[in-house]
Amino acid sequence: MSILLPVVLTFSFFFIFYRLAVRPVLLDQIRFKIFRLRDDLRDMAIRGDIKPTLFAYTYLARSLCRLIVIVPALNMYQFTQFVLWQKYLPERSSRDMRFEEVAPRPLREISDKAVITLFWAILVNSPLGAAAIVPVLIFLKLAAKVKADCKQWLARRERQLARKGHQFLDHEVCEQELAVA
Repeated sequence: MSILLPVVLTFSFFFIFYRLAVRPVLLDQIRFKIFRLRDDLRDMAIRGDIKPTLFAYTYLARSLCRLIVIVPALNMYQFTQFVLWQKYLPERSSRDMRFEEVAPRPLREISDKAVITLFWAILVNSPLGAAAIVPVLIFLKLAAKVKADCKQWLARRERQLARKGHQFLDHEVCEQELAVA
């Protein structure tokens, strides 16, 4: 009983500090990233890179504005429900599929960045879920880095062996030419 009270008080303090100080700052930062994506989209229209009357432009602009509004409400519980029930949901909406078909590459890149930002919002709103998932993500990223480094090392080693093989063959050819002469 004597250790339980300090543990509960410490956890409560950190929970309240996170909810009242850290979380709002992080959510504002995420919302500002989405604002920046929306501004980039609008700048593209102003520069004339894309037409603001295009379906893809209006779809993405509306999606970003909706995302700005719902960022504080997204959490790991909702995401888990979505993943579990996804097979029972109807097919993707025709608007989603149409966007994927007609959207130019820059708009798809903005959409991809928004999805990544959405994932960070889920983690910020669910700190315990983030504590469980972030180590897994770090491990996966580290594994991908190790795999890429291994591929580079193997390619380097293969080039070195190929050079040595050419040097060996060149050396043998020179010896054979000297023996013939």
